[in-house]
Amino acid sequence: MSERLDRIEAILERMAEQREADRRAMAEQREADRREREAEWRKMAEQREADRRAIAEQREADLRAMAEQRAADRTEMAEQREADRREMAEQREADRQEMAEQREADRQEMAELRKTVTALVQIVEIHQRNFDEIMTYVRGIQVENRRILERVFGPDFDR
Repeated sequence: MSERLDRIEAILERMAEQREADRRAMAEQREADRREREAEWRKMAEQREADRRAIAEQREADLRAMAEQRAADRTEMAEQREADRREMAEQREADRQEMAEQREADRQEMAELRKTVTALVQIVEIHQRNFDEIMTYVRGIQVENRRILERVFGPDFDR
């Protein structure tokens, strides 16, 4: 009888040791998962920051180009007005042609600006979808971890 009790005690001790080893392994796994998630978040944050910088740089370049174009337009218009005053009759047809070309250039610039804005909106939408997918994945992992913990330690393991 004592021998059986000793065996049972030994089995119980091994089970307790195994349970403790399993707990440690799960804790280590949770820590590794947490570090991995943190690394993914850092990587995503770095990518978002790089995207923001690229967008800001592009926007700044667009604004500079538009300012330069406006300055050039102002200068050109001033020169044209002076030439119109001196040679109004001769320049009337040339002025009409130049204004048509300018309107076309403005239309093209507006079209390019619209394309740029559309591209920026698409980038933001893609990043939002990626973020939502990652959050869904993280929530799934959390639920899965909770199920595992409840299965191993019972439904009241965290109380």
